[in-house]
Amino acid sequence: MGKNKEGNCAGREVNGITEKERAEEEHEYYRNIDRCASESLNKKIMNGRPAHAVYLMTKMFSQAQNHVRLYTGTLADKLKENEAPISAYDSRELVDAAAFFFKKSGSLFEVIVQKETETIESRFFIMTLRQMKKDGKISGDIKVRNAPETLTAIDNHFMVVDDMAYRLETDHDKTFAVANFNDKELASILAGFFDKYFMNKNTRELVSI
Repeated sequence: MGKNKEGNCAGREVNGITEKERAEEEHEYYRNIDRCASESLNKKIMNGRPAHAVYLMTKMFSQAQNHVRLYTGTLADKLKENEAPISAYDSRELVDAAAFFFKKSGSLFEVIVQKETETIESRFFIMTLRQMKKDGKISGDIKVRNAPETLTAIDNHFMVVDDMAYRLETDHDKTFAVANFNDKELASILAGFFDKYFMNKNTRELVSI
């Protein structure tokens, strides 16, 4: 059908796809993530935008029960998408999902940061959760360490949840990644890789909450 005579029935076309069609694709993409998360499906989910990455991480925190591991460049408040800033670790939804996880007894969040060291304490994510724990609103533990030199050259950042779910970057610069909410085999491999470097004698603790 395409556009009507006024040219706005289906919206402006970009690369042959109208704005309406693009919005419908986005809606279906997020619905697919929700279903994979709620049903713990062993299904690969491709990730090609910063906004998708933040949504996936939010969902993974909301499904986490015991242990979340994260290897990341920084805990940046914002990310850029098409040159415009979007909320990352200052996303209210992401912080709320993390807080929900940290209310669970024995919950543990371990982080290795590749680049950021001196500014980590001032990040919104860290400051907010530190205050929540001080106020008795959460009980989980948060441990952040720097990456040893042997790891800093690796840009394939990843998140592992309960040795079961993961998000793994395949191209950091393009924000390409693959995620799965129920792939115990690969999740366990990533968890083992993380633990090896987290306990490396050449790392130092940056944050302990």
